[in-house]
Formats: sequence, structure tokens, C-alpha cells
Amino acid sequence: MGRAEDQATKLVKLPARIASIVGKTIAELGDECDPKNNSQHLHNDEALIFIHDLLEDFEPGIIKLNKGKRLIRR
Repeated sequence: MGRAEDQATKLVKLPARIASIVGKTIAELGDECDPKNNSQHLHNDEALIFIHDLLEDFEPGIIKLNKGKRLIRR
């Protein structure tokens, strides 16, 4: 597979992978979170590391490039 195809595949999968990570966070699970079963949830900081790694895998340097941009909440 060429680099462009590989990047396109990663881009298509990126939203679902991030959503899966966020869906397993304590912040998202709230009262559904079972503290006895650590395999079913991620601590919020762990999730951030996973998302960081996904973004850097998709485009190395993307975080440094965008860290100074203003956040706009919609």
C-alpha cells in the first residue's frame, strides 16, 4: 500500500478510534464506570496519551504545529 493510501486509511479510521477511546474514559462513563474492573475503562490522562499517539502516528508533528491555535467550542 502506498503512503497516500495508508494515510487515507488512517484518516478514515481516526474519528472512530478516538471515539472508542473517549467512550472508555471515566469522564464519559460516569456512574457506569466499575472501579473494580480496570480493563473496561481508561483514566482520562491515559486516554489523552492514546489520542496523542494516534494523532502523532497519523501526522508526525501535528500537535506541535497546532498547539498555539485558539480553541473554538461549538
